[in-house]
Amino acid sequence: MKNHKLIYLGILVLGLLSPTIGFSDTLDDSFNTCRNSNGVNCNGVCTRNEVDEILLTDNNAPTDATDETTIRNACNERPDKYKIRFYKVGMCTSSPLATSGTTNPTGSEQGCYNFFDKSSETLDSGGTSIILTNNADGTVSADVSLAEGVTDIDNGSYGYFYAILSNMLEIQHIETFSSNVLGVDGTSGKVCWTIDQTTSYTGETIDIRGDTTVASAADFASDRSMKCGNSTDGDLAYSKEIINDMARDPLNNAFSPQTASGYQTFSDVNNTDLGGTFAAKLLKNDNLTIATSANDAYRIFYAINFSNPVVIDDSTTRFEMSFNISGAVSVIFGSDGSNNLTALKTGADPFQIKVTAE
Repeated sequence: MKNHKLIYLGILVLGLLSPTIGFSDTLDDSFNTCRNSNGVNCNGVCTRNEVDEILLTDNNAPTDATDETTIRNACNERPDKYKIRFYKVGMCTSSPLATSGTTNPTGSEQGCYNFFDKSSETLDSGGTSIILTNNADGTVSADVSLAEGVTDIDNGSYGYFYAILSNMLEIQHIETFSSNVLGVDGTSGKVCWTIDQTTSYTGETIDIRGDTTVASAADFASDRSMKCGNSTDGDLAYSKEIINDMARDPLNNAFSPQTASGYQTFSDVNNTDLGGTFAAKLLKNDNLTIATSANDAYRIFYAINFSNPVVIDDSTTRFEMSFNISGAVSVIFGSDGSNNLTALKTGADPFQIKVTAE
């Protein structure tokens, strides 16, 4: 996921080569600059016009909002809705991230207080699903509170936070452009919206957690996870992205269940503050064991090392868990081979979790 998606870092082949001999697909050529360099202006939000549409150049390309000239093959925006299924959440006084072994225990040996625990539920329908909604005023609201009912937290200085969540992340999003964009099955219009389609982070379609419906948005027009037209229709739905690998270059490297052996600095591309460093691993559906392949990877173990520990003592009267979803959706583009911009899919980027106690 490029610099801003270190949790799921990789390279997606998004463009389609022109089948016409001698024809230059200059739009796809422009995208190659981002693919090959992964420069700073390939990460972040895109340029918008005065009516808040993503502004496309004469070459039908979006540009980086910082310099308004660098061509970008994805726009990192705030999603309308972000659905995440949690299985276990807690805070720890020492790091819950295992440096060796095949599991990530979150018990008393890590000094963990687990204020939400449905880890015994191993099915995709288990746990608790939260919908994070981007409100009109820029705030984010959650339809469910994982911290609800938490009244008696063990005293301590909690320097670490972790969450075990499904690696199938769901995005519902509507995006508007300054000119027409192509979507699923060649639909066309200035408005594009997510549909009920499942893709993978790496673009692979087989041997992924037993799911036989994974589509390859970059290869087939019928597999794109966005539809375009003059306005949304009844097909508006959550699109799903399975985070099936955490290798630095999953197209060329062997499967890796983790980004690195330790915590990493979050790439702050949207002027947000994680409040520490993070680490992530893929787990099996037992919510404990580290995955060995994309086919048995069902969960993400997401750990945060706080810059400032959350202190719980006898005077603590309020405990709150909140979310930041700035830049948490990548609207990913390609070319149809004839310089026409295509909305291939929406990628689920990392969300941020903030815990406060007073």
